[in-house]
Amino acid sequence: MKKFLIVLICLFVMSATALAAARIDTSDVGSKGGSGSGGGPGGGGDVKSVYLYPDSEGDVQQWNPYPPFGLDVHWDKVDDRHVDMDETYVWTTETNSVEEFNHRDCVFPSMSIVNVKVVAGMRTIELGVNIVNVGLKINGIRFAGAYCLLGDMYAAFPSDYPVNPFTGKSWTSLDINNLQSSIEYVYGSSEVRCTQVFILVSYI
Repeated sequence: MKKFLIVLICLFVMSATALAAARIDTSDVGSKGGSGSGGGPGGGGDVKSVYLYPDSEGDVQQWNPYPPFGLDVHWDKVDDRHVDMDETYVWTTETNSVEEFNHRDCVFPSMSIVNVKVVAGMRTIELGVNIVNVGLKINGIRFAGAYCLLGDMYAAFPSDYPVNPFTGKSWTSLDINNLQSSIEYVYGSSEVRCTQVFILVSYI
């Protein structure tokens, strides 16, 4: 029964957030380095974006780094500007395990941030019901985002936060620089892998 409910929740979330938007082709995951611009909400070319990649460990590291050589460093396994597939990644088989990352600091014009998107490039080893939550942590509190049903090929799974979920107000540069990306293996029985994580900040 629990498994059935999990499947229903997953299918609802996927349809509600639009599968096409939630599963970006791997070639698009982080293929744009640094910053860029685009139409964004409402069209036009006024919305710009900055990609923030991991630069250090976050509060929690419960996944395993691959390759495991040298120091037990996790963040540099998912900081790729261009996806390296299974060359480097973090992985787990344990449900309820969480992995978090700090990202490089950046300064934005005051009160101009219109969206923060956390994106994780992930896959599972065996097909089945394997669900990972992509979220963020700010001020010590984890805010769950999209619940993502993984396939056996890498795809990008995003979670959007138009406002700071801690304050309910518009994002500030200080907010952005204090947040962490966070992924949690919620449900399943297979090994799951994450090869890339980044935060996409959209501003005007």
